Amino acid sequence: DSSLIYCEDGYYDIANNFAEFRQRAQFERGEQQATADVIIYDGEEEKYILEGDARTKEGDRVATADFIEYDAINDKTFLSGNAFVQDSSQTIRADRIDYDAKNETYTTSGRSEIIDGSQILEADGVDFNNDVGLGIATGNVYWRDTVEQISILADSAAYNQNTGFLKASGGRRGRPLLI
Repeated sequence: DSSLIYCEDGYYDIANNFAEFRQRAQFERGEQQATADVIIYDGEEEKYILEGDARTKEGDRVATADFIEYDAINDKTFLSGNAFVQDSSQTIRADRIDYDAKNETYTTSGRSEIIDGSQILEADGVDFNNDVGLGIATGNVYWRDTVEQISILADSAAYNQNTGFLKASGGRRGRPLLI
């Protein structure tokens, strides 16, 4: 009575609390919506897996990837392959995005792009803790502020969202470059 599931092929094993939905698989519960080529539900592990052209939406947050796994017990979401998350405040693109909702942290791997208002960050990987407002970007860091019209190229950068402080290190000739 609280969820709607649509598919054109699949099964639900009631005894083992396991389901696999295929062909135009769709799930909806309240504000939560999900679609994928295959949706797998493991009730014992409390995991939801979306494979192939995976998309979720809840409120203003949209996530897409080739593969999405949600671990309900730990409130963690893993997106891999063309991972994309967008909400009212930012957009994140990467090869992989791991989001821990309990601790309000996320990690990206592979070439990543994060757009947060006028600030755009590109790096090979990013770790961000929203609770303390601290982010660390590593590998070919390119940060720019489109309003202030400044850019920084570096090997790594640490950013404190609460204070607006950015510390860049490494780069060409061992030093970051401010443009």
